[in-house]
Amino acid sequence: MSSKPTAIEVTGVSKHFDIYRSPWDRWRELLTGRLFHQEFCAVNDVSFSVPKAETVGIIGQNGSGKSTLLKLLARLMLPSRGTIATEGRISSLIELGTGFHREFSGRANVYLNASLLGLSRAEIDARLPGLIEFSGLGEFIDRPLKTYSSGMWVRLAFSIAININPTILLIDEALAVGDILFQQKCLRRLREFQESGVTIVFVSHDLNAIKMLCQRALLLENGTLVYQGSPDDATEFYLQRLSRQGADRSQLDLRTVEVGGRSYNKNYRRYGTREAEITAFGMTDEDGRPVTKALTGRTCVFDLEVVINQDIDELTAGILIKDRFGNEMFGTNSHYHRVTMAQLVAGRQFVVAFRINLALAPGPYFVTASLHSGRTHFEKCYDWVDNISHFEILPHGYEFIGVANLPTQITVKSKAGNQTGNESGPPEESRAL
Repeated sequence: MSSKPTAIEVTGVSKHFDIYRSPWDRWRELLTGRLFHQEFCAVNDVSFSVPKAETVGIIGQNGSGKSTLLKLLARLMLPSRGTIATEGRISSLIELGTGFHREFSGRANVYLNASLLGLSRAEIDARLPGLIEFSGLGEFIDRPLKTYSSGMWVRLAFSIAININPTILLIDEALAVGDILFQQKCLRRLREFQESGVTIVFVSHDLNAIKMLCQRALLLENGTLVYQGSPDDATEFYLQRLSRQGADRSQLDLRTVEVGGRSYNKNYRRYGTREAEITAFGMTDEDGRPVTKALTGRTCVFDLEVVINQDIDELTAGILIKDRFGNEMFGTNSHYHRVTMAQLVAGRQFVVAFRINLALAPGPYFVTASLHSGRTHFEKCYDWVDNISHFEILPHGYEFIGVANLPTQITVKSKAGNQTGNESGPPEESRAL
């Protein structure tokens, strides 16, 4: 448990809805006293707490209860059972634009919505210039909402929600509003909120966003909280569930690995039917020498040793490279490359080799290996081994910014078309260490 003060405390919360086959069944139930409805449980006995200044993600499939839970936290609906305690001003980005009046101007809707969120007229006056500037609506702020595009509509709603200086911010799939510049602006503001100690609860299907923004993640399934932990653990557990092979938490093994002189705690996870099994994994240079370090741009070979334990009709082998934050840098498999494997009979052994130019930024990386049928491991997973190995990329040649070292040439030419100055190209191919 965290020693920080608690911003949100959810205890045994459930939310039920009465489902009627037709409006007449409501009247029949009212008049006769007999039940003509079915009870649907959207959230079932959920308990968790969120310390102040923590960002928590909520993940799960459609219909798992994520949005309902967020609406309960926002007090947009009341729980059927259990309690929710929050401390501080709550702002929610749920169903952006709800409560707007189409005939009112953007400015009038700002006053209307901000007052519903608890701001006084003086507070709205003080924040209005910054809010309008953030929204980028310009002169459209004084035009009726019925003249707005859908993108302008949600940008206004987003700008209102994040410019009231909330203590708790609730977000439901609302980071992809507007154009790319506005999305970047929204992400910068969220970072500012995190640095200033705002508590954030974030619902999303974007697992990379969950890992990038959150310190902890909750997984909902059919309204029930089935897992909570680090974003990396929760998202991998979720993917295990989606693979339909179940997730065995007993297979979770926390290891400390040393990469580049620094220690990283990484979870070794393994699951699958084992009809086909990974028996060994190796990383070598092009001459076949084992390596754990490579210069950026160096080509290395990842060898996946496989044994077939039961006769199968189809096999796909794949690898996935992640950075130290768990962000997926690159993944590929034999299905993508149209490489087929025949004679998949029990007892057969072979090696699948992935020859990859590691044009990555310097730093530590971790490798996941998998065997499955079809295009992805969601179809049928034979063996999935997360963080099976790790390696380090070292700097070499020209400096660059970002996560990938893309081959680049720079030339300088005069207006007359004559080349002048020096010409630069990619550095010489790295040599094995």
